[in-house]
Amino acid sequence: MSRYWSSLALVVIGVIWAVGGVVTAITGGDEPGSPMLWAVLGLVAVVAGVASYVVRSRRDA
Repeated sequence: MSRYWSSLALVVIGVIWAVGGVVTAITGGDEPGSPMLWAVLGLVAVVAGVASYVVRSRRDA
């Protein structure tokens, strides 16, 4: 299980970025940068984390 911590961390960070970007975009906050950019980067991080998990689990099988 310890081999999967980096994948889990990437998914968690991606979810935080995505949710923060979407909430900021909806509420119209004055955060620096584009909120939708953070949402997209978060989504990319989640996909990368899931892909990393799948590749590692297949390699271990």
